[in-house]
Amino acid sequence: MACGHIADAIEIPATLGARLTQRMRADGCLPPTIATPFGTWLLLASPGEPMRLELAQSPSIGVRRAGAWIALPPTAHGHLSYRWHMHPRAASWSVPSALAVQQVLVDAVAPAARRSPHAGARDRPTGEPPARWPPML
Repeated sequence: MACGHIADAIEIPATLGARLTQRMRADGCLPPTIATPFGTWLLLASPGEPMRLELAQSPSIGVRRAGAWIALPPTAHGHLSYRWHMHPRAASWSVPSALAVQQVLVDAVAPAARRSPHAGARDRPTGEPPARWPPML
């Protein structure tokens, strides 16, 4: 399938996807999901949304967008096969908002940063106040 027209594919480790399935279902954004033979899942979501910074910085999360192609089940790559983890029928033949899917992923991969108002404080020299945005001129 060519990405970027009907859907983009957010690639995540299968272990992360397994932990998030119930959360995505509860949030109403459970996407059609392809289990690859390489230990990853491809979450199909609305096309064209930029990847959130928290996710873009993760080496284990990526996105396939316009210009990329993905294999749809049932497809085999040599003796390895792609299969549906969440068939499009179970998702009412639609893809959820990429923003909603990304929010669930951000909540999972960056929980400590959200909970702590001083997240990142250890990266600053001791005694230096947190940066303000926008900068005060």
